Amino acid sequence: MAIEKISIREASLNDIERLIVLFEKYMKFYQRSSNREKIRLFLENRIRMHEARVLLAFGTDNVEQALGFVLLYPGFSSLSLGKIYILNDLYVEEFARRSGIARKLIDASRELARKDNAVRLDLSTANTNVEAQKLYELYGFKKDEIFSSYSYSLN
Repeated sequence: MAIEKISIREASLNDIERLIVLFEKYMKFYQRSSNREKIRLFLENRIRMHEARVLLAFGTDNVEQALGFVLLYPGFSSLSLGKIYILNDLYVEEFARRSGIARKLIDASRELARKDNAVRLDLSTANTNVEAQKLYELYGFKKDEIFSSYSYSLN
């Protein structure tokens, strides 16, 4: 699908419905169960408590339908002695992929992090998500060869 112009803006609570639609598809992409009300509560709390920054992408031909989003979490790095952003989630509608939306969302994420004096933008993606890995590497993201990531489930 050709999308002439793409605009990116930060989401507010007024955008919660369009964000939920995308987030449900994001959960499906990663083969996770989706509970609309849990998603709503999660996203509303992140935005309301300023615990995350959410950027939405729109095509200028339809400013009502969000075509993609990125969810950024602020944090800190002790070793870098500075603020970082974790690009935790990036999703683009399937029909709108390969139109430059993911690139615009990454560009906007980098700009937001720079304006906030962050020292780094971190991300992780599924080992099977080769397309995303190619894009991130194109942007200069480096695969961590020094540290291994671990996760401990509390559920």
